[in-house]
Amino acid sequence: MSDAILKMDLAVQQVLDPAGKLVGSMPDLDDGQLEALFRRLVQTRTFDETSLRLQRTGRIPAYYACAGMEAHVAIPA
Repeated sequence: MSDAILKMDLAVQQVLDPAGKLVGSMPDLDDGQLEALFRRLVQTRTFDETSLRLQRTGRIPAYYACAGMEAHVAIPA
């Protein structure tokens, strides 16, 4: 691993608790940012479902589903 990867300092921001209730205040995001985040979530779920179907039919060797964990890819770049 490169030193740059090892030295990353990522802040974790929890927006919802496990029950789906807002923790603290709503993040300051405009409509465009919210739409972009939602699109990434949907794209990730679609990719996950498609890949899992391909794996189950033997068209790809292995795939480990990430259903329910889509938010980790919705982080703005």
